[in-house]
Amino acid sequence: MKLMIASDLHGSAYYAGKLLEAYHAEQPGKLLLLGDLLYGAQKGPFRLQGQALHAKVLGFRHPSTGEYLEVDAPLPEYFLRLISQV
Repeated sequence: MKLMIASDLHGSAYYAGKLLEAYHAEQPGKLLLLGDLLYGAQKGPFRLQGQALHAKVLGFRHPSTGEYLEVDAPLPEYFLRLISQV
């Protein structure tokens, strides 16, 4: 299942609109909103230990050599626990 996770919108209508645009474009199975400034990550039901932001694969060209580099990173354990609670 495809998840979309967003945090720290700061009550901004502009960024909330951008989030909705991305939601409609990506069509995830679920949308999780985290990091509310009023209640805070530690006060929420998931007790986050860090940001709920992850790139499985990140690719880029090295600025000096032009070589294409790609980094593959597994999800952190706390992130896996978060997904299992959804």
